[in-house]
Amino acid sequence: MLFKNAKIVKESEIFEGDLRVEDGVIKEISNALIPHESEKVVEVDSRYLLPGLIDLNVRVTDDNLSETNLKTLSSEAKRGGVTTLLLMPNFSPEITDGTILQILKQRLKNSSDIEILVSAFSLLRDKERLNNIAKLINFGADAIYAHSDINGHLLNKIFEYIKFKKSPFFIYCENFDISENGVMSEGEVAFKLGLPGISEISQISEVAKVLQMAIFHKTAVQLKTISTIKSFELIKRAKEEFGNIYSEIALHSLLFDDKKCEGYNTYAKTRPPLREERIKEKFVKLLQNSEIDTITSAHSPKSIIYKDVPFEEARFGIDSIRYFLQSLYSDFVKSGIISFSDIINMVSKKPAMIMGLNDRGEIEIGKRADLVIFNQNKEFECKNTNTLFCNKKFYGDVEEIYI
Repeated sequence: MLFKNAKIVKESEIFEGDLRVEDGVIKEISNALIPHESEKVVEVDSRYLLPGLIDLNVRVTDDNLSETNLKTLSSEAKRGGVTTLLLMPNFSPEITDGTILQILKQRLKNSSDIEILVSAFSLLRDKERLNNIAKLINFGADAIYAHSDINGHLLNKIFEYIKFKKSPFFIYCENFDISENGVMSEGEVAFKLGLPGISEISQISEVAKVLQMAIFHKTAVQLKTISTIKSFELIKRAKEEFGNIYSEIALHSLLFDDKKCEGYNTYAKTRPPLREERIKEKFVKLLQNSEIDTITSAHSPKSIIYKDVPFEEARFGIDSIRYFLQSLYSDFVKSGIISFSDIINMVSKKPAMIMGLNDRGEIEIGKRADLVIFNQNKEFECKNTNTLFCNKKFYGDVEEIYI
């Protein structure tokens, strides 16, 4: 297959030319490639050609792993430019042994035409004992995921296992005793709405603990959906001591602030919560300064029956993956805040590196041809009333996916 006249988004440049794919692998990138006999030619016509996005923090609707939800997730992911995703394991049935894991992976393969990777979460047999993490990894868990505020002795043991098995390791940092019944970010908006707030210290205290464990064990780890400036500062300092520490931020933390919760808008109820406008603006500065490693859609949609209720009773979660690439381009590339190449590094190359997916994540000869054609000239407005992105205007849209 030959892609002609494309704006090819590479790691450090946008190359205008042609790209050839053979047997699912990128074979040539050059100017004015001549089609082979009977070769399929795709006329890109000066639209962008970029590697498929890799999203490392995705959930299914209502955390229900049904056939319908998996097909919907696959479809929405492709519309947002995502060709590989890591499924967070907050669903039922829990992955407690290798047999369940193998059945799940086969089911995912049959239900989706994109690659859905699986992280194992049910690490605790009970509050005092671990499940067999090594066996979960041996049976095909693509990563290990944990909450930071479990029993400290057990968390320390998990670090030891991960160091030995060299599996990708992700930790969500929050002290749930501190956040208690909080439903949005602690601050002026929460006070005006009369809603219990989630303090920043509930994340910061756990980030500090996890970083020290990672440094002590020399174990690579990614801290999921960081939402405080202090946490990013701690991560930056820890990187100077031990480089294999990675940060992640949710797309909505870069786009929206806690004012979205006004009117008791339950579609703005996310975990971690949307922070104040001044903090959101600092996040964008971190983005510009390359102090954020990866961006996730943090897709975790909830049905209207769990959102059309009082704010305190509503479930946390946001429907976002369909607008992932479109938002990144509209809000950060088109506006000149950051280059398209830098964005792609954060949503393709770096996630591939963290997961050990050496065959993808960038457009280079020899890499897997997970490709997205993005039309920068298309405009549309989100009319989905069941998402925080409702009424948002987008400049550019995914036109084709080639996997």
